[in-house]
Amino acid sequence: NEAFDTEEVLQALGVGEALVSVLDEKGVPTVVDRANILPPRSSMNAVTAAELSAAVAASPLKQKYGITQDRFSAHEELQEIRADEQQAAEEEAAAKQRAAARKAASTAKKTSTTKKTTTTRKTTSSRKKQSPLEKAVNSAANTIGREIGKKVVRGLFGTFLR
Repeated sequence: NEAFDTEEVLQALGVGEALVSVLDEKGVPTVVDRANILPPRSSMNAVTAAELSAAVAASPLKQKYGITQDRFSAHEELQEIRADEQQAAEEEAAAKQRAAARKAASTAKKTSTTKKTTTTRKTTSSRKKQSPLEKAVNSAANTIGREIGKKVVRGLFGTFLR
């Protein structure tokens, strides 16, 4: 500042005084000037309920944040979905049990009303049992076919990528 010598003023500053420079609207620092510093208006004591309610009532943010809202959270929504799914699964299981009970009751009625002679039948498998030699041949054929397939696919992709 051209109005005073900065070194002399720094040595002569009293309590509550400072040399201050701020930025203007364009972000350029202004000239250093002498300023008085106000003491803080705060207290380290606990706030009483009356002081707290007065500060909240006087706050300009009360209009926006003063209303408590209990929004439906994602956690609550997921719990509701799980509960619905569990209830549906329980209802489905109960329906299956009722259907099985009805079916068992109807088959019991049919067997008691109609007398059939029971014959034992031997169930035969539709698959033919393979000998160890046939298993080895099939395994070798599968391996060879898989390897040939890999080579063909790699060859095709190799020509496309070049």
